[in-house]
Amino acid sequence: MWYFRNGQLSDAMKVIELAPENHPVVLLWKGYLNHLAGKEAQAAAILTKAIEIKPDLVFPFRIETLKPLEWAQSLSDNWKIKYYTGLIYLNAGNETKGMELWNSCGDKPDFFPFYIARSRLANAESQQPQTDVERVLALGGSDWRAGLYASQFFIEKGKLIKAEELARDFYRKNPGNYILGLHCAKVLEMNQKYLDCVNLLQKIKVLPNEGATDGRTVWRNANIGNALDFMKAEKYSKGA
Repeated sequence: MWYFRNGQLSDAMKVIELAPENHPVVLLWKGYLNHLAGKEAQAAAILTKAIEIKPDLVFPFRIETLKPLEWAQSLSDNWKIKYYTGLIYLNAGNETKGMELWNSCGDKPDFFPFYIARSRLANAESQQPQTDVERVLALGGSDWRAGLYASQFFIEKGKLIKAEELARDFYRKNPGNYILGLHCAKVLEMNQKYLDCVNLLQKIKVLPNEGATDGRTVWRNANIGNALDFMKAEKYSKGA
């Protein structure tokens, strides 16, 4: 980019040739530089390769990368180009432009993190967030992040039964994932299923991390709630 900003396109091309070719942003730049050099067929072929790569862990954020993306949009209507462009606009604080691009993708993306991101920015009063969450579940399969996000979404909407159903289902699919296990326990505690919550927490190991107190808080609340339930049922020995 330094060479590019200084008008030294041939040097920019030499440098980018050293970068791995398995990253869309690298390929977008390589394609754009070939386009500027008048090598249109080569540029188009490189763009095709960039579009074929999955967008996992691809987060373009530099304003300069808008130029290759704008060039790419002139050749292709693929949703990935709009997704990457939207990420840059959002990083720059232009949420309106970013969402316009993402909304123009419709339901074409087959990448569930796209719908997670869009649902977080959509108008909370509209139907779009829930529609996007449903797409997350349809595309996410058994991925724990898809289930966790969907469950958290329904908690925010006050639909705790649906949140619990998702939490149980995805924890069953990912029994070794303590993050899902703790989330499931938290939903059970919220639904006042204290005994189920305590039994679940006894089976999982919650790894401590900086400043995290969720495990301790849920454990404490569930045990207090469980004790109160036993007291109301006059089952005093159960707490021993």
